[in-house]
Amino acid sequence: MDEIYKIIIQNNNDNEINLIIKSDETIIYSESISDFDFTLEKKEKDELKWYLEDYREFPYGAEQDRAVRSENIMKEIGGRLFIGIFFNFFNKHSSDLYSDLFEKGLKNTSIIIESDNPFFLNIPWELIHETKLVNEYLSPICYGLFRKGSGEYGTFDNNDVNESLKCYWLFHALKQKMSHSDILQMH
Repeated sequence: MDEIYKIIIQNNNDNEINLIIKSDETIIYSESISDFDFTLEKKEKDELKWYLEDYREFPYGAEQDRAVRSENIMKEIGGRLFIGIFFNFFNKHSSDLYSDLFEKGLKNTSIIIESDNPFFLNIPWELIHETKLVNEYLSPICYGLFRKGSGEYGTFDNNDVNESLKCYWLFHALKQKMSHSDILQMH
């Protein structure tokens, strides 16, 4: 039977996160990252918004060229997320454990994002793009990507909820590798 892995990314403070990797329920790797600072530039937010909202309305003609640029921006964002989270892990465990997780596939691996901070939860984690071995987005090839929070930090306003829904849609678009006609049918 294949091992079940969990990659847990916990946010306790503004720029501090814990990366925990479990095999079944045994912790096999744990690291504190004190300088995690991820923000999307306005241009990146605008491009994501365009791709998720406007492009699916009219995915034809010159819009397809812009979509390619948007997809490249999404890969860059995902690469930054990957480096921010997994840089030390990759450097310390570039052989066995890293290969087990990423090279053999992630079908038995869940990624769990834990935080009480809605801004941390709203990072587009679905875009994490592994840049070392498989060169793919992680969310479509893993068992699942989940967000978990107690809500003690505060409440989401409508913009926060809308961002979460966009991330949810993005995850499913990546997971299904939807065609343009599939995207149109979702609206």
